Formats: sequence, structure tokens, C-alpha cells
Amino acid sequence: MPERFKSTLGRIGRKRMHKDVPEDDEENAYCAKRSKRYGIQELASKMSNGNKEEAGESIETKHKNPQAGDENDGHVIRNLRLSTREKSKRQFPKNPVGPNELYLTVLPGFCQSSLAPAKLGFSARSGLCRRCTELDLDTVLSQPIKTRKARLITNLAPATNWMIDSCAFCSLLSSTLPPASPLLQQSSGHIPLISLSAYQAQGLDWRPLTSNILQLEQNGLDDNRLLVSEPAGIKGTIKFIRENLDVASFDRIKKWIDLCRNSHTKVCSIKEQSTVTGIKLIDCDTNIISPGSEHHYVALSYVWGHVLEKSEDPERLPTRLPDTIKDAIIVTKRLGYRYLWVDRYYINQEDEDEKTHQLARMDSIYRNAELTIIAAAGENPNYGLPGVSHRKRKSEHLTTCARIGKHFLISLSPHSEVSLLGSTWATRGWTYQECILSRRRLVFAESQVYFECYGMYCCESLDFPLKEMHRSDMQGFKKKYCGGKMVGTFPKGAGTESTEIWWRIEEYSRLSLSNPSDILKGMLGIFNVFRRMPLNVYHCWGIPVLPPIPERVNGVWTPAMGFFTGLLWGSEQRSERRSGFPSWSWTGWHGRVEWRGTYREPWPSIKDFKIDPNVQLSIELLDGRVLSCEAFRELSSEDNAYSQLSNFIRISAWSTEVIILGLLANAGEDWYAARVYLDDGGWLDWTFRTRSKGVYQVGGIYGGIILGEDIVSGGPGIALMIVGIVGDVWERIDIVWMDQWNCTRWNKDGVWAQKYKTRNEAVKSRILESSRQMNPENIVRSWQKIRLG
Repeated sequence: MPERFKSTLGRIGRKRMHKDVPEDDEENAYCAKRSKRYGIQELASKMSNGNKEEAGESIETKHKNPQAGDENDGHVIRNLRLSTREKSKRQFPKNPVGPNELYLTVLPGFCQSSLAPAKLGFSARSGLCRRCTELDLDTVLSQPIKTRKARLITNLAPATNWMIDSCAFCSLLSSTLPPASPLLQQSSGHIPLISLSAYQAQGLDWRPLTSNILQLEQNGLDDNRLLVSEPAGIKGTIKFIRENLDVASFDRIKKWIDLCRNSHTKVCSIKEQSTVTGIKLIDCDTNIISPGSEHHYVALSYVWGHVLEKSEDPERLPTRLPDTIKDAIIVTKRLGYRYLWVDRYYINQEDEDEKTHQLARMDSIYRNAELTIIAAAGENPNYGLPGVSHRKRKSEHLTTCARIGKHFLISLSPHSEVSLLGSTWATRGWTYQECILSRRRLVFAESQVYFECYGMYCCESLDFPLKEMHRSDMQGFKKKYCGGKMVGTFPKGAGTESTEIWWRIEEYSRLSLSNPSDILKGMLGIFNVFRRMPLNVYHCWGIPVLPPIPERVNGVWTPAMGFFTGLLWGSEQRSERRSGFPSWSWTGWHGRVEWRGTYREPWPSIKDFKIDPNVQLSIELLDGRVLSCEAFRELSSEDNAYSQLSNFIRISAWSTEVIILGLLANAGEDWYAARVYLDDGGWLDWTFRTRSKGVYQVGGIYGGIILGEDIVSGGPGIALMIVGIVGDVWERIDIVWMDQWNCTRWNKDGVWAQKYKTRNEAVKSRILESSRQMNPENIVRSWQKIRLG
């Protein structure tokens, strides 16, 4: 926050005009508490005694004689008044707003009070500048917005020209900008002030709001705070965010949890709680670590950091605990629970066998927890949970408000998703499954506390009628308050359809791990959930093997075909190999992955992807045994299954030779030209973009295993797994799509035959058939058996 804000005690209005402002006793006590923090002991004492007039005289006395009190007090009070020279530089409206239009302005970290000594004069930031007086807030906040775009209210002058020290609305607008916002330093151009409906605001948090929302637009960024009109004042729907959580805040959180437990009997309850053998819990009353398979408990999800404190007594917590652990114990107790699960004190990190055994049960641990506390603030476990004990909320996250005309405007933090996405916690691979597998999540972000279960979401700053927002069966919010398969910010569990495992892998691959060898371990809990589903999705080295799909076009499906769909993953960027894992699995490569369709289209519907039903695939074990997909499915349910796996699979499928012609001119290092031969003696030249950092050899001949063909999608084509010999082992190099849009056909005499520029031209080609697109049967191919590592 700019220094000119930090040095000011507060901005005080002339008269308390709103009936919902707290009563004097409550307000004086709050103001006294905040005043003590800034060292104004005398003022605090007099306000606590209800003597506002005498308090006002104290302010004036200290302004005239700073030595009358503490030196710091004098410094603060001097900044409340404008010098004569400063007043002459200010521009105030010729017809200032009358007393009925004034109200207090509460700024981050400053005193909230309706105290208004007349002697303070223009130091009270309660008037409006000429520009803000001309804004028709009545129309702006109430007029329906019927378009999909936000409505431009006006283009404001640069923030350096705003009258922050004298205009309530200028001051409130400036508080909506992050401290590091370039708009605060911008001296030229203009800043759009826009109005948008609750449905246009990014995130679902605002949808229950009925009035329009104001926001400063900043090049499409969404981290600026919002301005919302609250007719009921500070006793209304919008709640003030303060430095610390008080008793009332914890009472509200308890009500959220109770509503979920009592109402969401189908979506958030557990019919049969699976027992986790050997689970250890922290007794928050005694700090003893003890077996707890019979206890209800709270789990913690946090950023580990690099230091692991050790205890001389394995049955007790260490003497010195990270602040996040200490705060989690406080929250657990204040919510009425006694036991807390923290992986730090449950899993023996030095015993790899025990670690692997327990990591395979992450799904049961987080699924069984009554609540998961998510520490989404800070970069290590020493940061703490903001608002619980030592870690205060930052000033830029506290609530600001002002009375502008008849409107009580409150500034709110961006929606919860913005706060979460910007956190270190949201970038870590280990925390991903902890969040997905938890039934109830209580998120401590920098700005506020957020709750979400499988049926609803709510946050500290908004107190909506949650029951009225539910469907008639009370199992979750109405559709208009949710976003597709998401309730709010998080998915509704790991998934309900077999293909959703692809989404989970794609999301997980975008996250970071301190130890790259943990790439598979961080997903084991989610894989276990899909294994328990009725469809029984299992995996091999992270490659999901899909079960039979009911809507398949031809009704034929084998486990080998299910494995082939898992091999269709591709990297978003050029990536490098990860040692220790097979090349055919996404775990064997660094970087983000996706299940892609053709280069123009996303992944097609599985029912529209044709795989030869005769393909075969088997898995090699370290002891030399070779298992079919069916036999491996049985083995994969054992705890030690993956310690028996080698990196090799054996594939029997159609394959073609792919000749690399070279790099495309002026297209960078990613685009190659390649050739395959046709059965009539001609050939097809086509271009593709590589996603592998392995450099193709110009003129080299590579294998192209035909995984299948997309027969319906707008960019139909053949999926080829490009393989080559690396050392003495066949390895996967790339996944490419050969489709009609990027092919040029030559006849056997080497004469250019056709370049498909449009769909009609492609359909007329003899390579294409009316009912099918790029036909692999016209390509020179052979049935190959390949051992792929």
C-alpha cells in the first residue's frame, strides 16, 4: 500500500447517518482497540469511556503540541490535518455534498469510527470531488446489464490525479487496487471504471448478489477488488474482514460444517468408512501422537518446506512446531474437534516401504477426515494460518467501505479462485490430491477463509442464505450457482466418469514436485478412487486403462484397446525425458500433458475414436513374467504391484514407416515435414509439430504405430505413436496426427496430385471415403510386435 495511506490514522466522517452502524458501545470498543495498536493511548481511553467530545479535543491538542503525548502519537495525529499550504493545493467542489450525504470511510488497518469533531475540518475524507459528484450511482448500480460484456461507466483520470486525501470515492477506488498495481503509478492515459452483473464477475462467489458490481479494469486482470452496494450496511450480507478471526467467525464456520453434515447426506457423507491400518493422529489436547482409527479427525493440507523437525519421543510432538501446524491445532479445537492428522508426523519419511504403503492410502485418509484444513497462504509451514494467531491479515485484504449518497459501498477481495491460484499451495503436486480427495475443505487464504464441500461453497466475506440456494433435495446448490462439474472452485470429487481420469492427470501434470521421482506417488490416491469406481479404471505406470465404453460405435472393446486410449497423451510443450520411468508413460517426461485430438481439435469423444480390435498389449514384470492386460488388472490391486513392474510393454499392432524430410523453413525448430507411402505407389507428405526435445534425424526412418483414427471430429485423422531406437531400446518419441488438412498427395510418378484445402476437396480424394476420413488401410503398413521401454 502507498506510504501516503500507511501514515494516516483514519478518515472520519462528520455524522453517523446510517441506522445499521454499530451502537456506540460496540463501536467505541472496536475503535479503542485499533487506536491502541497505533499508540494513541489517551484517545483510546477516552473513547472507551464514551467521551467522544473529549477525545476530539485530545486530537486537536496533540496536533498543536505533539510533545503532549507519545512521539509516535504526534506523528500520526499531525497527518490527520492538512497544512494551510496543502489546503490551498486541494480542489474541492463549489457545492460540497451536504451532511446527509456523508459517511465514514474505513481504510485497511485504520480506525473505524463515527466520531467527527468539527475541528478536524477537511481532514475527514467524507466529501466528494467534482468528478465523483457527477457519477450517477443510482443508475449504475440498479440498471440491468443485458449484454454479455461489462458496461463502461466512465474513463477515470490517472490514479496520481485522484483526490485520495479529500474524496471518499477516490479513496475507496484506490483501495481496490493491489499495492503493486501499475495503475497507482500511472500518470497518463485513463482507467476504465466498469459495471458488471454478479453473473459477469469472474467466479461463482458473487452470483447471489442482486445489485451490479463496480470494478476498475486493468488489462483484463482480475485481481482488483470489487465494489458492492450493501443497503443493510455492516449488518448486511457482506461481512467485514479484519486482522484476526473472532469468535463469531468460528461460529459461522461451524454452521457451514453443520449444514453440510446434516443436509448433504448423499454427496458428502460416507456410508462405509474404510479403516486405515496404522493411522496416527495428534491429540490436540495433549500433543500426544497415538493410533486413532476409531476417532473422528481433521486433516491438514499445506506446503511442506525443506526442514523436518524431529522429536526425541516418537509419541509426542516436537517442542518447536511450525506456525502452520500450531495454528491448525488451534482451529481444530475451536471447531470442536480433538484429533488432527498431519502427514509430517504420521509417515516415516526414512522408510521407503512404509512410505509407499501409506501413500497408497491417501484416498482413504482424506476421504475419512471430517474436514481438511488447507493452508493456502505462505511458502512454507512456518507462515501460519492468516487471522488465527500471530499471522495477521495484510492491510490490503481488510475491508474498506464508504457511504456515497444513499449507497453504502464495500470493497471486497477478488473471488476465492484468484486467491487460491496465486498461492504456492496451488502449484504443488502433493497438495493436488489432498484437495481433490477431501469431502470438506476449509481454506485459509491471504484474504479470507473459504469453505467448499461437494454440495456448496461459502466464504467469510459473504453471508448468503445458503439453505435457500440449495435444491429441493438439499444435496447441493442450484445449478445457477454452480459451474458445470465444479461446485465452486474445486471439482466434485475425483470424478464420476472413467474419462475424467484424463482431466485429473492433465491438471496434476501442471504442478511442481521437489523430487521428480514422486511423479507417480502424488497421484496414487486419485488412481485408487477410480479403481474403486464401478467401472474399475486401473493404471500401469500412470497410463489409465479404460473399461468398456457403453456407447462404442461398433460395441467391441478389449483391455488392450482401453490401454491404447491411455497412450494418446501428448505434451503441451517440447519436453525432456524423466529418468526411471518408461517413455510410453507421461510419468517418463517432464512438463504438462494433455489427451489431444488432431492438431486443430481437442480430444474427440471416445466413442468416435476407432481402434483395431485385434491389437494386443502385455506388461513385463521384473522377474521376467509377461502378463496380459486382464492378468495385470488383478495384480494391480495388490499393494506391492508397482514394485514388481519393469519399464517394458509389448505391443502388437499395425505400423508404418515414417520418413523425416526435414525442418520446415521459417517455422522454428518445432515443425517437421514427414512422408508415408501409399499402397498404390504414391505417397503422402504432411507436416507436424513435435512435442519432444529429442531431435529427429533428417532422412531417418521411424516407426509409426497406428493407435487409431478419429472418424467424426472436425479435424479427423490417424493417431501415430512415433517410436525409435534409443541406445538399444525402442522408445516412444512423439504422438502425431496425420489428418486431411495438412497432407499433400503425390502419385507413383512423383507428380503432385492433390493438396486438400477444403473439406469438399478432401472428401473427393480417393484416399477418403464418404463414411470415413483419412483411411489407414490405404497406407503401406505391416503388423508389428514391438517391445517398448
